[in-house]
Amino acid sequence: MAARQYLLYAYPWMPYPRRIIIYLREKGIPSSLVQVVRVSDPGDGNAAPPNFPPRPQGSLPVLVMRSERSDTHIRQSVAIMNYLDELCDAGADGFPKSKYSIRGENLLARARNTEILGLADEILASWNPVRTFGTGAGTMPIPAAAKEML
Repeated sequence: MAARQYLLYAYPWMPYPRRIIIYLREKGIPSSLVQVVRVSDPGDGNAAPPNFPPRPQGSLPVLVMRSERSDTHIRQSVAIMNYLDELCDAGADGFPKSKYSIRGENLLARARNTEILGLADEILASWNPVRTFGTGAGTMPIPAAAKEML
């Protein structure tokens, strides 16, 4: 059993939280170690389910590491994945030992991975408003604005 409880507060339909959820499945990290807390749509109260601690302040995703003394938060998808990858690489805190590291096995591989993650972030940041406004996935469908952004 893990010394800490790990909760990932996320809007599961948004791209950055989904990135982490996909990462968890790819790494074989079970929900018994990192439990995804599906936060309700902002129009429905923006809250965590009643059987979980309240949603942390700030934008999602947020990884909350709960312990008896205090809670610690990490609030950015790449930072969350890097933290979890460190735990897996070390086989620490009950996490499955990694077969591979997303960060890379050496200095050059880590630099290349950082390049790719940076490009992916740029593309995702550019695409997200188009997706949100153009498809009705968000709270404000504005097809004309989405077309202009595209």
